[in-house]
Amino acid sequence: MTAKKDYSRIDRNTYIAVIIGSCVAYSGLYTMPLWIGVLTDHLQLDPALPGYMGSFQLLMAAGAAIWVSGKITSYSAVQLALWGTSLVLIANLASAFSTSLPLLFLFRGLSGIGEGILLANLNVTISRTENPDRLFAISQTTIALFGISLFATAPILMTGYGPLGIFGLVVLAAVLALLTAGFFPSALPISSQETSTKKNKKSFALLFTSLPLLALGILFIGCQGGWAYLERMGVAKAYSTPQIGQFIMIGLVISLLGPFAANRFSARFGHRCSIILGLAISGLAVLLASQNISADYYKISAAIFPFATLFIVTSFLGYLARLDVSGKLVASAPAFINLGGTLGPAFMGFMLSAGGYPFIGITVIVTYFIAVGLLLYPARNGLSNEM
Repeated sequence: MTAKKDYSRIDRNTYIAVIIGSCVAYSGLYTMPLWIGVLTDHLQLDPALPGYMGSFQLLMAAGAAIWVSGKITSYSAVQLALWGTSLVLIANLASAFSTSLPLLFLFRGLSGIGEGILLANLNVTISRTENPDRLFAISQTTIALFGISLFATAPILMTGYGPLGIFGLVVLAAVLALLTAGFFPSALPISSQETSTKKNKKSFALLFTSLPLLALGILFIGCQGGWAYLERMGVAKAYSTPQIGQFIMIGLVISLLGPFAANRFSARFGHRCSIILGLAISGLAVLLASQNISADYYKISAAIFPFATLFIVTSFLGYLARLDVSGKLVASAPAFINLGGTLGPAFMGFMLSAGGYPFIGITVIVTYFIAVGLLLYPARNGLSNEM
């Protein structure tokens, strides 16, 4: 019997599966501002209620991603892709026509479970290829293009079709993903490290003591919190909402360069240096938007913030893939991104009440410094005791 390789080769089918799968896996994060708005208007809801649905969806996605991280050798990538995509398809189709609040909470939660499964499965699949950095860059670039397409087309469709205008786009993407789910590897290679650690399984609670994952969650408290108030910061500098939208759209286009820039920088200087550079760019963007300085600097902020976010995510996923060849850390990454993303807006809202937008900027910088401190903790990052 031949030994299994530590990685799988990248072929055309792998590229197709990653590109289409990325759109569905990240659909929850990218469509959330759109469906929260349209449900609020269409059903005449208190704006807080759809926001609670969004938080519930992210929490369910986090739980599903952690569950998959413990099952990465029990199910094939094809099975997980089929299950996750089916849940997203059914939940979004039902959400498009539902007017019941309890059912909408249920459907958004089911969509979150599907997205969490898909995110973890996607990351593990990429991490076990011969060139994970390249595929992570392609995945992040794909979702940037997907996001640009959504924000360009969904508002028009929502005007004519209501919630179906946004949920229907996710359903179409899910149908394509179902048709290409078989392009995922039927069996992922098992590394020698994973074989040895399977004999000594430990609690999922240990994921929450992993310093790299903790750093990822903390930095996303700042990153998502800053993003949540970026538009309001522009308004505070006397820009109109259409002007801010144009600035951010330019930033989203520039962000397409982020994943490949991160890939090149990581290859030359290492993943941790790449993550720190991304945080420095993101921190600069938040400070330019939040502090009491010339309003002209806001244009620079809106242009570089999305670039920095994709630069950070691509670098961090590549770092986790190299740090833990079993794929458990990178499978859990979406959970910590979602947890940080859930806490960020609420935490920054509290900071806004305490000291205004300048205080938000300083708080974001503090979270970034904490994340860097955890990242630079002795090279093992406590991993040898956990995995």
